[in-house]
Amino acid sequence: PKNYQVWNHARVVIGSFDANDKIVIARALAHVDAALALDAKNIHAWTHRAWCVARFQATRSWKEELEYTAAVLRDDDWWNNSAWNARFHAVEIGTRVGLAGSSDVVQDITTRELAFVKESLQGADDNESAWNYLRGINTLTNEYATDDSYKDNLADASLQLAREFAYAKPPNRHAMLFVADALAMNAQRTTDAKLIADAKATFNALMTIDPVRVNYYVARTNRLETAVRLELAYPERWPEPNTAAT
Repeated sequence: PKNYQVWNHARVVIGSFDANDKIVIARALAHVDAALALDAKNIHAWTHRAWCVARFQATRSWKEELEYTAAVLRDDDWWNNSAWNARFHAVEIGTRVGLAGSSDVVQDITTRELAFVKESLQGADDNESAWNYLRGINTLTNEYATDDSYKDNLADASLQLAREFAYAKPPNRHAMLFVADALAMNAQRTTDAKLIADAKATFNALMTIDPVRVNYYVARTNRLETAVRLELAYPERWPEPNTAAT
């Protein structure tokens, strides 16, 4: 099941057939489903499934993959990081290929995926995969949305969600790091003293609730302080692009 040479050979064989051949499509998907039934986290099988969808996209949609990954995560295991990865790939490809960055469609995607993350956290709030997925959706929205309000609304909603879990009892370290990252980014950008203090305080809190990674949080604090010093010392170190020359 995890021999990637065999999976690659399967793609060569499948690729030699007509991409609209329903028998080939059915057998290819049945095969990968059987592999995932044996091991739902088999990344080779998930990668092969994504290839199959791309190959058969005339008859198979990325939207169907969202339904498939949702079923796997809901019915099998919210902690299946391979399924989270496959879902993000489906969202990303579906957005890039089928939607061409339409703000209305991007808003629909981000609203749906934020709701899906919230659903997953009800049963597995300490799941790092879900929090990383939320970061990815924010990044995707920043890349494709043409209306800044969509980006800001998702960022605000994500931060509010993270705060709810970060300051719960017991506190959630993944949510708190999400908050710390947001504070640090804004503090570096604005050099606001209160934001800087809040970011540092959040990293200090993480050192207490997650002592295994204390060196990482110390490094993040030091990195923030260095970045702020550079921003204050050289506020215009990045010149505006010479649009006249282009």
